[in-house]
Amino acid sequence: MTLRLFLGIEIPDEIASTLLPMQCGLDGANFSPRENFHITLRFIGDLEAKETAELDAMVEKIKQKPIELSLNSVGFFGKEKPHSIHALVANSEELNILAGRCEAACRKLGHEPETRKYTPHVTLAYLKREVNLRDVLEWQARHTTYKSEPFLVDRFYLYSSHMGNGPSHYNIEAEYPLIG
Repeated sequence: MTLRLFLGIEIPDEIASTLLPMQCGLDGANFSPRENFHITLRFIGDLEAKETAELDAMVEKIKQKPIELSLNSVGFFGKEKPHSIHALVANSEELNILAGRCEAACRKLGHEPETRKYTPHVTLAYLKREVNLRDVLEWQARHTTYKSEPFLVDRFYLYSSHMGNGPSHYNIEAEYPLIG
């Protein structure tokens, strides 16, 4: 059986509750359900069961202490043609190290290197093509002062993503504690 996989960090309820009020006021936005809030460490793609087991064994070896994170702004991807809006994670060297270790594990298993710069974020909505830049900039301006309280990350997960009608559904396939 093939699974579409990614490694990520779950967003705690107390932080998610500060994101939900921003999910309005932008026509053409398909807002993400609360249960989909996460910070991606590394998108992996489709893997067979044997490859998934190999990945799990490799990622299980990652050792790192818990990380304190916070969200410190909102933004969007897509420059002139925005396709999603998000809350950005405040710069964290520890998070970058963890993402780098996930990247290294994937490369050791023969996965192509990630070519995009790592920009940790929580996706709030995917946008329909007809959404214009001006409306997205106005939404961003309304939430420009957003900052979350710090939160402790003491584990990360291997998620599977299942697409259907409406938003994707994510299942936790494995859990990896951060214990140092």
